[in-house]
Amino acid sequence: MIYEYDSKALAKRFMASTPTANFGIPTIKEVSGSVDGTGLELSGFFATWDVDSQDESFHPSAFNTSLPRALKLGIPVLYNHLKNEAPIGFVKSCEVQAGGLFGSIILPKPALGTKAYDVYSAIQNGSMGNVSFSVGGLWRRFDVGGKVKLICERLLECSVTPLATNQFAVSTGVQAAVGVKSLGGGSGPDALWLPQTMSSKAKAEARTRYMAHRRLEKALDMLDLELTVRSLNVARSRALALQPLV
Repeated sequence: MIYEYDSKALAKRFMASTPTANFGIPTIKEVSGSVDGTGLELSGFFATWDVDSQDESFHPSAFNTSLPRALKLGIPVLYNHLKNEAPIGFVKSCEVQAGGLFGSIILPKPALGTKAYDVYSAIQNGSMGNVSFSVGGLWRRFDVGGKVKLICERLLECSVTPLATNQFAVSTGVQAAVGVKSLGGGSGPDALWLPQTMSSKAKAEARTRYMAHRRLEKALDMLDLELTVRSLNVARSRALALQPLV
């Protein structure tokens, strides 16, 4: 039997000959930890029973079997179904409700200079607008009265997207999250949360870069610097220009 991975937002299909293939989807073990133990929690419907832009809809029992298994394994959160990039978070909770698949996700605060940080900042400052949800998995399609219905054989990931495939699958709440679980060691205001899978060399390099950012933040008296790398360099140049001559 042939199964397909289908990202509902982009309708991309990746064929495989075995239902156990992970289709290159990263796991929650690859989620980078928060740099300071904080993050964002977003909640809303990941999927609903409404007809989407592809003229398809989920059957109300679509996730009855696949959801328990996915929650047991852990569901990574991707940006726009980009499976070749590191996940930006993980699903905290998810359940089938009358209107669809409802849940919440955690986005750990990422390090400056990463693509994940740009996404995180866009969500935090509202520049992304209404954040939409979309799910990726293995679907079984069948016809019911001329309408295409879907059953989820395996739920592989949940994505945050800037464009909605389903106008009802959007974030209805964004709030700050504290005490985001560390994937590495450390404590205190200058602790750096790192994935356990990173090599010792990579961890040392990451800590060096992070502490350089922390020193600059303190020099600028901005403990929560919310700037991109380009803006950060501009701020640093201005700060140096304002220093009095000795």
